[in-house]
Amino acid sequence: MLGTLVVQGLTLGPLIRLLKFERDESLKHDIDGARLALIDTALHELEPMQDSKGAATLRVLYRGDRELAIQGLHPREASEIDTIKRLIIKAKRTKLAAMRRSGAIDDDVFHVLEEELDWAELGASPPGQFEIVEG
Repeated sequence: MLGTLVVQGLTLGPLIRLLKFERDESLKHDIDGARLALIDTALHELEPMQDSKGAATLRVLYRGDRELAIQGLHPREASEIDTIKRLIIKAKRTKLAAMRRSGAIDDDVFHVLEEELDWAELGASPPGQFEIVEG
């Protein structure tokens, strides 16, 4: 029985390659479609807010996200703005650590600002980049 499992297990990969099965992209397709619908909902909600500067800024961001989503890309992964945000957050972390080491701020201030940077980095990062571990 063990021999049968081993032989079948070793031949399964080459058999799949030989049969040239195409990769199932249905989940990605469904996610891309749903993501686009959510972005369209956000843009729809912003329509009545024509006099708001904040809404105008968000409209520009969501339209950029929409263009990336149409291409099948995740906005936080491909967005130039999020890439720049991550670079700036890295620089802020370096500065924050230097301020702590020099005594310019105490531990309580450090930890509050470190948590803010953690949340900002999480918000600017693509899914799967970080793993949340309890403990």
